[in-house]
Amino acid sequence: MEQKHDTLLKKLQYRIRNGIGLSLKGANVTVQGAADLKKEIDRLTAKLSKEEEEGKLSETQILKLSTLTLEFQNHCGIEPVARKKLSSLVDVTRLKEWSMEDPFFNEDLRVSSSFKGPTASERLVALLRQRIWAFMAIAYYDWHAHGKTLEAIHILEKCLVLIREIDTPDRVPFGSLARCHYFLAQCYSKERRFEDSERHFLMAQENVLKRFQRESRKGKTVEEALNEYFFSVNCIAKVLGTGLSWLCIQQGQLTRALHLIRSAETLLEVTGQPGLKLTIRSFAALTEIRLFPPYSDKWKSAWKEMEFCRDAFQSLNDSRGTRRCLMELTRSMLDAVEFGCNLNYAQQTQLKHHAQEIK
Repeated sequence: MEQKHDTLLKKLQYRIRNGIGLSLKGANVTVQGAADLKKEIDRLTAKLSKEEEEGKLSETQILKLSTLTLEFQNHCGIEPVARKKLSSLVDVTRLKEWSMEDPFFNEDLRVSSSFKGPTASERLVALLRQRIWAFMAIAYYDWHAHGKTLEAIHILEKCLVLIREIDTPDRVPFGSLARCHYFLAQCYSKERRFEDSERHFLMAQENVLKRFQRESRKGKTVEEALNEYFFSVNCIAKVLGTGLSWLCIQQGQLTRALHLIRSAETLLEVTGQPGLKLTIRSFAALTEIRLFPPYSDKWKSAWKEMEFCRDAFQSLNDSRGTRRCLMELTRSMLDAVEFGCNLNYAQQTQLKHHAQEIK
């Protein structure tokens, strides 16, 4: 039974992080693909939640399900209600005293019957790793998302120390390290500490590469090998398309930003992740709007592209993506006025409409 639940959780993880199995070519299919993926993830989540209610999931599995649910709700741009449940499962306030030597870290595990036998140490490490992932999720998807960025950085820096403490010669946690560095990079970006942000993005990339090199040497099925490949490609595309590119946009390096975005789009062309593709597509439109002269042909084309992204986000009920597009559409029209463009009545009405839609 436990193996069955692990298989379902792995499938859910692949769907959320890889979007495996979706062919995405063209604008309409991108939106439809994202909607289909959401339905599949909702189905898997509901099935596992029912198993949890019936007491059939272990603590490690419950933590993983809650963490994945919080991650998916954040990706969808909806209010992440899962954060309350995850916060109730792990005590973030005591993280500062956490270490392998501290009783808080494992006192309840020593007496647990589920951690006896030859695989006890493996089960213990799996649970500790999942607890660390839960802390990272709370720090990034809750605290960072709600303006507590400095507090999130403190938690994530502590998580880096803990990840290294459960490091073993046989299994270096490259995936956990990559994720933590990526979260830290985004937090430092929000604080406009660009050098620190870029340094952590680089370390995230390096750990993704090391993980892929390790996993590719193992004997895997074709499906497992593809999952590992897509996971690595999607991670690098996120770093390029939504991480480093945004650093460049913030610093006015628009041509470099567009170069990074096109690189990310090329990587994602053969993978799933319709939601990530749409986000990067909106970043490309945003960059081109700021790069080209107001109301030039290229500017108009980018503006229409941003309108498409807004409609796509709205159809997916992604409030964060919708708001980003509306803010850029409004800002670009105000920018055009600043540069001496006279708006006709229809354009003035359009500007007011976009400004009123921003919530």
